[in-house]
Amino acid sequence: MTHKDTTHSREPKKTSRLQDISEELESYGIKLDKPNTKPLMGESRLKRQQTIHCEIPSVGAEFTFEMSDMDCIRIGRNDTRISDEPEIDLGDHGVASRGISRRHAIICREQSVLTVRDLKSTNGTYLNGQKLVPLESRVLRNGDELLIGYLEMKVHFD
Repeated sequence: MTHKDTTHSREPKKTSRLQDISEELESYGIKLDKPNTKPLMGESRLKRQQTIHCEIPSVGAEFTFEMSDMDCIRIGRNDTRISDEPEIDLGDHGVASRGISRRHAIICREQSVLTVRDLKSTNGTYLNGQKLVPLESRVLRNGDELLIGYLEMKVHFD
């Protein structure tokens, strides 16, 4: 009777890129229990005139905008070398260490919906836990959560 060796060599556990990002976010005090891969089921249609609230709980900031048919909201950090200041300037909120690019993302009204696009930022933009493909528009719904670099932002419509 022959005896088979049932011991298996264990390879080091491979982590996904999302796990690596989750661990890095936790080092900034942002806890992701489980990435949310399902969109939140909030309303996506906008009224002709719509108030948009972008709340950043970790720094106690809220930005409010009236959106009309052609409006866009740029998110980033001000750069004194250029005069193109973003509407949501996160540079004033001590976020230099939180991975915010000067031109990070943009929220636009496209017909009757709100969209978000990553502007090829260094640390990416996430919508409800899913990384955005740079320069591709994704629909924003009322109550969605964005991760701008390592900074969480909640978007609400009135």
